[in-house]
Amino acid sequence: MEYRHTQYARLGWWLIAAALVAAGLAVEALFDGPVLLAAAAIAVVAGPFIAALSRLTVDVDESSLRAWYGWGWPRKTLHLSAAQSARAVRNRWWYGFGIFWMPHGTVWNVWGLEAIEIGLASGRVLRVGTDEPEALLAALQGRVPVSQAASDEGQPPT
Repeated sequence: MEYRHTQYARLGWWLIAAALVAAGLAVEALFDGPVLLAAAAIAVVAGPFIAALSRLTVDVDESSLRAWYGWGWPRKTLHLSAAQSARAVRNRWWYGFGIFWMPHGTVWNVWGLEAIEIGLASGRVLRVGTDEPEALLAALQGRVPVSQAASDEGQPPT
């Protein structure tokens, strides 16, 4: 089964707008400059990067899992031959959004707490956030041993 799905940050654009307003207010307070001009300058510089990080696409084929943000960067390719297990998990809220290190591995997440954890031969793990964990696990079935183990929170994902 081939799989491709793009997940979008649900409130990402509102959070971006709030961050730009806050940055504009900070610039005005520090430099006594116009808020709108400061927010526009920040948007021009940071906007494309923030927009790129507001969506995550995951693709699974016969030999690999690929995950990438926005327009194709940053990108992660995992050869499934290096994977020893896969299971649905619920991330801790403090793991955050984006690309983050956690104990024993990394998290690639754009929104929400649901993820698939892939155990690697190295002993590390890769967690890929998804709003459809069952479909992603089904795509990995037969390529990676899939487990129905409990999540980090002690309960299966909802």
